[in-house]
Amino acid sequence: MFQFYKQNIDPDDEAFLTFVSNYVERKKVNVETISYYELYSHVKRAIQEYLQAGDSRPRNDALS
Repeated sequence: MFQFYKQNIDPDDEAFLTFVSNYVERKKVNVETISYYELYSHVKRAIQEYLQAGDSRPRNDALS
């Protein structure tokens, strides 16, 4: 699964980081008290939403 994400996102991309941060904030996730597993689950869902929303954005491989 990580390979799929790696092919379709740039983890250093500012738009991606902002999307994930906003997702976590919108879900009111307390990153100070949440378990690593729960945080991972939220981040995974954020990545999935980012990819779904990104169908209109060019993918990294399309830029190469």
